Amino acid sequence: MGREETGKTDQNTKKRKGRPALAAAMVICIGVMIFCAIQIFNILAEDQKGNSEYKELSQYGVSEEGANSYKAEKAETAGEPADELTAPDIDWDALKEKNPDVIGWITVPGTVINYPIVKGEDNDKYLHYTFENVKNANGSIFLDYRCSEELSDSLNVIYGHNMKRGAMFHDLEKFKEEKFFDEHREILIFTPEQAVRLKVVAAFAEDPKKVTFRFGQMEETEFTQYYEDYVTDQCDFALDMPEGTRQLYTFMTCSYEFGNARTFVQAVPWDIGAEY
Repeated sequence: MGREETGKTDQNTKKRKGRPALAAAMVICIGVMIFCAIQIFNILAEDQKGNSEYKELSQYGVSEEGANSYKAEKAETAGEPADELTAPDIDWDALKEKNPDVIGWITVPGTVINYPIVKGEDNDKYLHYTFENVKNANGSIFLDYRCSEELSDSLNVIYGHNMKRGAMFHDLEKFKEEKFFDEHREILIFTPEQAVRLKVVAAFAEDPKKVTFRFGQMEETEFTQYYEDYVTDQCDFALDMPEGTRQLYTFMTCSYEFGNARTFVQAVPWDIGAEY
């Protein structure tokens, strides 16, 4: 056998030996692709289940049509105080039957935020469970367990996930854009006892470990300092504290500007007829 024939034989042998390895690599790649596709499908399916649940719940709270109607009525006077605020007809009995932890309902005109608010025994459960106690990545909108469910504390902290497909508190991100901030002022919270109209005064990203939450009641000087530290000093376009303000509402969700970042949207009670 000549050298040329020997070389061809060696090459053919190498090709035959390489085929199983190539086939194995292809099988692994296909397996990885199938696994990723299944994971993506499961994520989308879970997300859809959570969204469907909350859409269904709107029949007991502020309906989708009602929220859109409210936005339409305010469209021409965005940022201006309303003449009156009438609480919608919320079926609290039906909501409490589904989850006795419900304490309110939040609607943010100009966004998709329109959800019930719950309060658990800790700040962990409702990160992972929906309003109807189904384990789901959407979680719930929930009040910090250290806050009064009557929303009577100096500081009321409310959390929600930042879902990439736009659900839950995702739209809070928009308030960090000055144009959106200027054109959208209202956050509405309804409870069985009251209708709370809030005005957004600041929005920013911060590490929550650098924020000191002061629960309960603050003295006037302490509250003024707190407002300066976590509103005016944090946001270039923040509003100065309106005279007589003694409450601050903090709405918080995940953010991605840096490690462990959170979006903070700060708001204060907005009295009917007030010009601030």
